[in-house]
Amino acid sequence: EDTSVEIGRSDNQRRGDHVGKVKRAAAIVHRHGVRLRINTTVLAKNVDHDFHKFIAGIGPVARWKVFQVLGVDGENQGPGQTNGRNADDLFITTAQFDAFVDRHRDMECLVPEDNATMQHSYLILDERLRFLDTSKGAKVPSDPVPEVGVQAALRQSHGYDEEAFHRRKGVYEWERRTASSTVPDMEDFGVR
Repeated sequence: EDTSVEIGRSDNQRRGDHVGKVKRAAAIVHRHGVRLRINTTVLAKNVDHDFHKFIAGIGPVARWKVFQVLGVDGENQGPGQTNGRNADDLFITTAQFDAFVDRHRDMECLVPEDNATMQHSYLILDERLRFLDTSKGAKVPSDPVPEVGVQAALRQSHGYDEEAFHRRKGVYEWERRTASSTVPDMEDFGVR
C-alpha cells in the first residue's frame, strides 16, 4: 500500500486504500460472475515486488495485464511537460520489465505488454473523440471523429498496427458465463 500512496493512488490526505478498493471491486465482479481483468503498470517503485499473493488473493483473475511504464512526450516526460506529472524517476528498462515478467511467468493469467507492443497496438480516443497516435512518443491527435468520420480519423492515426493488436491478444473472452447471454451493465454492479 505504501507504493500505491507514493505513486498517487491515494486520497488528498495521502491515505492509501487502493489495494482494499481493488479487493472490494474484485469481490463485486466475482459475485456477479464477470471475468476479472487486472491492470498493473510496472515501474521503478514496484519492479522488484512479488505480485503472486495479491493476484491469487483476488482470484480468479481471467487476465492480468502487466504494462511497462510508458513515457509520453509532453505528458509525463520531455520538453513541454508542464502538468506536474514528470515520471523520469519511474521509468524502467526493457530488461527490468522482462525480469519482472519472468518472475511471474508461472501465472496463467499474465499478459505482459512492453512499450513497443503498447505504442502500436492500441486505438486511444480523447475527450474530443480524436484518435491519439502514440507511435512516436507523443500523443498526436487526429481530426475529431464526428467531424471527419471514423475511417478518415483512423487514416490519420499512422501508428496503429492491427496485427500487433491481435498478437497481444487484444480480443479475449470477457463476458460472464451464465445460461443467459445477457451482458451486465454498470447498474448490475450497483454503480449509478
